[in-house]
Amino acid sequence: MTAGALALDPDAAFRDARNRFQLVLRINIGISVALAVVLIGGIVGAIISALVGRSGLAGAFGGVTIIDLAGAIIYKPLKATNEALISTQRLDIIHLSTRESLLACAHLTTASARVKCAAPVWNKSSRIWQPWHRASR
Repeated sequence: MTAGALALDPDAAFRDARNRFQLVLRINIGISVALAVVLIGGIVGAIISALVGRSGLAGAFGGVTIIDLAGAIIYKPLKATNEALISTQRLDIIHLSTRESLLACAHLTTASARVKCAAPVWNKSSRIWQPWHRASR
């Protein structure tokens, strides 16, 4: 069934996965930016509060900064963003190699011939994708 879908529209087979990877990348970048803004705001707030003489506010901003640093250490936003970028790049490489392999199949006149031609291409692509995809979870 997958070989048939791949033979009829090779781009559709990868469109959903690419969209998911891009969503994960956007979420990771958003969280990274939010952590950075809270960290910088906490540091600036603590410094300004200490200079003005408001020790309670300085302590509160310092606490926010420490909690934000702990969140950054636990979440590891740069690692998560890097993994999402690598996943997207690997998917694009698999997609391009599969698409190039299917160009010969596209010239066949019948759908059944295209499916028979696409089946080995899909098997090769899935063998490349499966071990890496399981390892990335």
